[in-house]
Amino acid sequence: MSLTEQRWDRILSVAAERQKVTVNDLALELDVSRETIRRDLSQLDERGLLQKVHGGAVHVHSASEGAFRKRQGQNAKEKNTIAQLVNDLLKPGESVMMNAGTTVYAVANAIASRDDLTVITNSLDIASRLLHGHGGNSVVLLGGNLGRDSQTYGEMTMEEIRRFRVDHAVLTIGAMDTTSIFFDFSIEIASVARAMMQQARQTTIVADNQKLGRTALVELCKIKDLSRVVTDAPPSAEMSRAFAEAKVDVIFPDGS
Repeated sequence: MSLTEQRWDRILSVAAERQKVTVNDLALELDVSRETIRRDLSQLDERGLLQKVHGGAVHVHSASEGAFRKRQGQNAKEKNTIAQLVNDLLKPGESVMMNAGTTVYAVANAIASRDDLTVITNSLDIASRLLHGHGGNSVVLLGGNLGRDSQTYGEMTMEEIRRFRVDHAVLTIGAMDTTSIFFDFSIEIASVARAMMQQARQTTIVADNQKLGRTALVELCKIKDLSRVVTDAPPSAEMSRAFAEAKVDVIFPDGS
């Protein structure tokens, strides 16, 4: 990871902890110029990772109330379609690790009426949805440092993940670029996802088609590390070739 990426990750971590950061404070903490911090904040704002304000920036989750719920409403039809496809893949008696995100939450919603799965997650939202569903799935919430985004992180979370061996990891991503690398938006999120992948016999990435052909801050994995991708529309010809060469199944409505 480059020095710039390390600095960005530190800025995002501080913003998540404090909800608001100033140019002056960041410059002092990171021992760089204010001009460097202003440039960093502008680039993070362009990527949707922070929201710039006068004299600094605010964490995206505090920029507006109910950010997670608002994202749930974006592309809701597509997310629900993906969720049903994943539901059809999961067989009775199987175990699933799920990270946090609105598409994975849609999967949780789709399986909430079932009573034949074991679900392990670091997301309070997903655990709560499954607990209050009409089904009887077994739900395990991973411990660790609780973030303001209702996810657990850190070494305790990683240790707990390593205690399990599951049939599936069902994971969201930030983006997949044209070189067949998958990305996410922070080191913590990517680290949890990678740990889940290592403990799963099969890894399923769930992502609406708009995330394909894009990039984000932190590399998560390469295409060869996956079992399948479930999306809402056929990928581009370039992406299809990459999936075929890596022998990764791509599942979408009316697709194979």
